[in-house]
Amino acid sequence: SIKGDTVGGFVRYNNKGTIKSSYFVGTIEGNDISGFVEKNESTIENCYTNTIMSATGDASGFVNNNNGGTIRDSFVVGAINSSNSTASGFMKESRGSMENCYTALFGLSGSKVYLFGSGQGDAYINCGWLDTPWVEGEIQQGDPNDLKAQGVAMSYENMEEKGKLSPTYAFENSYNGNDTNEGSYPFAVPNDLDFWGNWPKKIETLTSKLGLIYYEIVDGTYYYNGYVSEVNADGTVKEPVTISTQGTENANKLVNGLIEESGKYVSEEGYMILLSKKASDNGISIAYNGGEEIALDSSKQVGEISGLEDYTAYYIDSNQAISNLNQSDKTQMLQIKVTQQLDETASQSFAFQPLYADTVRKIGESIDTFTIRSPRHLLNVIDGISLSDGTTKVFSYEQSADISFIPNKVAYTEQGKPISEQYKFNDSISANAMKYQSKTYTANENGKDVVKGYVIEGLDKNLFTTIGVNSIIQGVTLVDGSGAFAGINYGTIESCAIRPFSASKGYEGIKIKSDYGFLDINEKSGKISNCFVSGTIIGGNGQTITGFLTRNKGMIDACYVNAIIEGYSKTSVSGFVLQGEMGNTGNIDNITNCFVTGAIYSGGDAYRFSGALHTNFVIMSNNYTAMYEMRGTNYYLFARGQGSFKKDQYVQYLGVNKQYISGSSQKSVGESATYSALQGSGEVITYKYNSNHGNVDTQVAAYPLRFKINSNAYLTPQFWGDFPKK
Repeated sequence: SIKGDTVGGFVRYNNKGTIKSSYFVGTIEGNDISGFVEKNESTIENCYTNTIMSATGDASGFVNNNNGGTIRDSFVVGAINSSNSTASGFMKESRGSMENCYTALFGLSGSKVYLFGSGQGDAYINCGWLDTPWVEGEIQQGDPNDLKAQGVAMSYENMEEKGKLSPTYAFENSYNGNDTNEGSYPFAVPNDLDFWGNWPKKIETLTSKLGLIYYEIVDGTYYYNGYVSEVNADGTVKEPVTISTQGTENANKLVNGLIEESGKYVSEEGYMILLSKKASDNGISIAYNGGEEIALDSSKQVGEISGLEDYTAYYIDSNQAISNLNQSDKTQMLQIKVTQQLDETASQSFAFQPLYADTVRKIGESIDTFTIRSPRHLLNVIDGISLSDGTTKVFSYEQSADISFIPNKVAYTEQGKPISEQYKFNDSISANAMKYQSKTYTANENGKDVVKGYVIEGLDKNLFTTIGVNSIIQGVTLVDGSGAFAGINYGTIESCAIRPFSASKGYEGIKIKSDYGFLDINEKSGKISNCFVSGTIIGGNGQTITGFLTRNKGMIDACYVNAIIEGYSKTSVSGFVLQGEMGNTGNIDNITNCFVTGAIYSGGDAYRFSGALHTNFVIMSNNYTAMYEMRGTNYYLFARGQGSFKKDQYVQYLGVNKQYISGSSQKSVGESATYSALQGSGEVITYKYNSNHGNVDTQVAAYPLRFKINSNAYLTPQFWGDFPKK
């Protein structure tokens, strides 16, 4: 028996030490107490505690504060009581890691209760608690300090399967009649330790669990996230608790149970009802928004899913769910009530949004940003709507997986069956009032941390039609397609790109079939920064092609084009912009820190940077061209325009070897510059195509010329493609 103000059953503070194959069995009384160690900053493995705990303050089964420490293959048995504060099954708070840890309690009570514990991040692998009825107090899901409830509920049967026969010394006394045992301790005991004390008895009562999850299949593996509620035979229902994928080989890449990794594609997704296998499935029904009840039938039943062996899962018909959405605002949450007949009728309600990913919530909870993870989600993106008070409701979306529209690249299925056709991107998205961004991730490439975003593959038309003044588009990358980015922009576009999926595909990986590489018109309110186009631009039905945009009235900064622009049948081909117009006035630059490299082929006029410019209206600074080939009837080394740029505006062009330039030279604005004058830091992340062009550099690894790297860019700036040799 241990008593004290702040105590741990085995040690109070594990600082730099390592504790292995040890245990504490007894009782603990005090203010803030822990069953094994009060604070851990090092390593504990193969340990357990079996204790009766009584605290006036916080009581934690194993550790109160796991401060950066590691705990493996350890467990808690006994009863934990806090008369005035928080009782936690395993730990109160953790900013470290845990693996293969569990609790098997025959009592857990406090004003607030953590069934396993509260932890930061997702470094809690194969951790959970024995699901028993002896819990009293308000179950917690997290606190304001970036911590969230950890662990998953485990059944007695599931834990027995992991057990082994260990030397057992059961006590004769009992605690509330719940732990009088015979035989061997039934659960896992690490490292052949003896087990001392009692443990929870198996409760044979007709209980069930009702749940709703979002699921998806990636590389043949199910991933899921949602809520389940325990239902007692008398019809009482407990507060929903989270349920999500645990313990896969990709555990370190899971976010809320879903895998987030570039190059992984969601081949099937949707929503499922969960029901405990041990309860009868007779009388199961669902109802949307308080409407008519719909019986679940066996045709919607799903085969066994790893991690959900204790449940029978039923597909939700997505079309049926979508038809029940509010038709004036389809982004509103849909309420679903799941009802089951046990000894009494029991039901639990959840909220979800069937158009998008991972939206299962408790009733009353809302979602500010919808998650996009599949072609179906992207096709369901909805533009903002005008409200009766004259304001506009702006919808927000975040893409957290690569999405492919390339036919037959991903074997898409629906409810376990192949879809009749591949997903098709038939209509560009209207984005008059929308925030759409890619979620970022960090990859280490050649010793450098690179912040990247997820991609959309294989679009054969523009992603957006019009981007409105209230819209922000960030980090969106289009790869291996033939469409441009958007038609008209009034809003903000930041760190977006069009490029091949990988550098090995070269310029041929992109073949844009519009008369502009990125955008048609950037209006006066439009702002574009840190964007680029790299690939081949073959054009559409017009008589002109331009590498980045046709007309600019707004602001463009730190953007570039590295493209093969094939305008053999066109009258005018321009490397960056075809026409600059009077947009913003005053001392604000219209186009700054931009450049063009690659090759231009024109059947008429060839402009390395811009077509028609009037230097009194269009303000430029720190822009240049560095082409490695240029062919046309007439060519302009920088731009055709009236007036001249000031020397401090650095509107420059790098000379081209005469072997790779043809046509009649025309009067151009801008100044000639040497390779040395345009020299940059050479620090930009570079993905070379290594094409066979005779004027392309083959020696230098990183792009050597001027490249503005913004520290506040949404994604790490990158250079894609080849560049002229010195």
